[in-house]
Amino acid sequence: MTYYADLTPYEYLGPEPGVLNVGWLEASHPFAVAEANPELIRRLATAARYSRVNQTRGYHPCSICGPGRAAPYVRVGWRRIHLGSAELRVRGADVTYAAPDLVVHYIRDHGYAPPQPFVDAAIKPVRARSR
Repeated sequence: MTYYADLTPYEYLGPEPGVLNVGWLEASHPFAVAEANPELIRRLATAARYSRVNQTRGYHPCSICGPGRAAPYVRVGWRRIHLGSAELRVRGADVTYAAPDLVVHYIRDHGYAPPQPFVDAAIKPVRARSR
């Protein structure tokens, strides 16, 4: 996969104004670590199940795990979701964050600490629709 520093303008599949990178990690680049937030993992795993974007063919392996490891996955309910072939989008107040779906694995299994604005946007309360 391609490395992009957090909160830099998105360019992976072409520039998109107002979209910032989060979680485009590679083993050769250090990243912030912290204890994983279970609610963040739950929300991002749900997004990996229901709202992935920019689906590609094949899977990108986790370079942090090293070669020969099985493709990472996450369970959402009874469903096993393989990670490494799409992106997740998280909408903030004034910006949208683009992350590879592997961000769920990075947070859960490698202790990656995404930027706080991304975390806040990902776990913001879901508003009920008014009738």
